[in-house]
Amino acid sequence: MSATLELGFNNQYGAVRFEVSGLAAGGGGLVVKRAVPTQSTQPDIGPWQLQSIRGFDDPTEWPGTGATTALGYDFEMPLGILVGYFLVPAAITKADLDDGYVNAWYETPSNLAWLRDIYQPVLSQPVIVLSTDPKTRPARQTVYDVVGKRTAIVVWDVREARQGTITLLVRNQRIDLYRQTRRDKLEALINTGRPLLFSMCQSKGFDPCYMAVADVRFTRFGMGPSWSVELDYFEVDNPIALGVVVPPEFTYQQGLDVPIVGAKYSDWYASFASYFDLVEGSVGTTQLNIVNVLDATNRAANPIGTAPLTSWWYPQRMTIAAGADYLRGTITDATASSAAQRLTTSTTSTSPDRLVIAPGDVLRLKAEVRSSKSFAMYAIFQFMNAAGGVVGSNVGSTIVTSDPVAWTAIPEFVYTAPATTAYVSVQIGINGSAPRVIGDTLDFRRILLTVNATPTTYFDGDTPAGGGYTYAWTGAAKASSSQRWRQDVGP
Repeated sequence: MSATLELGFNNQYGAVRFEVSGLAAGGGGLVVKRAVPTQSTQPDIGPWQLQSIRGFDDPTEWPGTGATTALGYDFEMPLGILVGYFLVPAAITKADLDDGYVNAWYETPSNLAWLRDIYQPVLSQPVIVLSTDPKTRPARQTVYDVVGKRTAIVVWDVREARQGTITLLVRNQRIDLYRQTRRDKLEALINTGRPLLFSMCQSKGFDPCYMAVADVRFTRFGMGPSWSVELDYFEVDNPIALGVVVPPEFTYQQGLDVPIVGAKYSDWYASFASYFDLVEGSVGTTQLNIVNVLDATNRAANPIGTAPLTSWWYPQRMTIAAGADYLRGTITDATASSAAQRLTTSTTSTSPDRLVIAPGDVLRLKAEVRSSKSFAMYAIFQFMNAAGGVVGSNVGSTIVTSDPVAWTAIPEFVYTAPATTAYVSVQIGINGSAPRVIGDTLDFRRILLTVNATPTTYFDGDTPAGGGYTYAWTGAAKASSSQRWRQDVGP
């Protein structure tokens, strides 16, 4: 059965609802992308764009292991225009898109405006807009009068984004069984202090705006249950896309002490040219320093499985060969108690399958497997002490059933290293003595092994930069560990 894509509109959340059915088990590496017109004259953008849908852009996370149907919501689509949705491989670009891919089109409502919480879309609210004026785009420049010179000197930078005031109408109207009113809902939305996404019908000439809301003013109409609400705002980048801040973990005091999103006032002030800079001949602005901060390391030395294979270690009861983007192990001993592949986690040790760790370190492992016939497969952590002795019993991940065609994800396997641990050996393979014959094959790919890192999606040194992150191999490509670096503001 071929895949189908059906669209609808969820009035409660103000989002386009998309439902995909007929997928290969696990989604087959497909995601849904959005095609929208733009007003840009830039040749690299053109009259339309193909955009990822945030939250549904990673085929390893959506639709999920073994799923053949999937449901998703698009909260960031423009309003009042025809929007296209395409079911495509995650890596597809605008240049590769054609009507051969499953697609559907939906004309989003034109009589709505929404104020959205981009971290918790369910808090989002439809709003009645009275005005989007005043709106300004201030210049970022300083003009200096110089002694003995008739004309002034200007120090400039790019023009700032939109800022101004948006005025809404809100009524004290009960809207649900819990006696919450529209004003209650709006108060809950703005109480978090998080950036919001404001969207209006495209025909109104006010493009969707990610905004940091400053002061909020409520003015009652007479003594009735209605107010005008003025939101002072500054247009900002989508902080989720930049990956620079997680608001629940970011406090006011941190804003004073640590230059996470913007530097302290003294740092900011020092970044601009002064009169003395002009006198000394160093006219111009000094920008804040953007630094790369190591965010996570994938300890698997060849997480893809392509050549060279010198970085794969100890295939147990198998021979190994490189595939296009995977490693293939072929069973050579069908009588042994198990068949597995140990991972190389060090390219300098005399035992490359041993990763140096310490007691209390938190290991996280993800991988994808495939086989010539269905097997019960899983991952194993084997902990060892400094002398090489095994610490306790081996611990195993959730067991999955591999498939001969579709890739099956081994769910994230998390375990804390026990006391006296000095090394860990990581294996992926068949659980126990499942029936097999010589010539059966096991395929491995997209292996992510981290230590003391927050949960993340798969990456390696060839992953394209994006979302505020860059990636690099620590040594030879596909034969060393890889790192993910986050852009931040530094001293």
